[in-house]
Amino acid sequence: MCDTHLFVTCRLQEHVDEVQQIMSQNIDKIMQRGQNLDYLEDRSEVLSSNANEFRVGARRISRKMWWQNMKINIIIGVVILAIIIIIIGKFGNLVLLRSGSQVSILCF
Repeated sequence: MCDTHLFVTCRLQEHVDEVQQIMSQNIDKIMQRGQNLDYLEDRSEVLSSNANEFRVGARRISRKMWWQNMKINIIIGVVILAIIIIIIGKFGNLVLLRSGSQVSILCF
């Protein structure tokens, strides 16, 4: 009877040791998971910050390029307007008269 009691106690101790080992592994896994979550949170904050910086920079460059494009369009418009004014100024005093099949040019 003493041997049977000792055997049961040994089996219970083995079972307790096994459960203790499993619990220890689970706690280690939970700690590792917590560390991984902290790392992912830090990386997420950095990524969010970088995304905001990229958005601001892209908006700034977009506005800069829009103004540069607008300046070029204004310069082209001014040049075309100047050419039209020069042409009108040079030939504005000419009048074309058409009578039948003949075209006459009068200068003032």
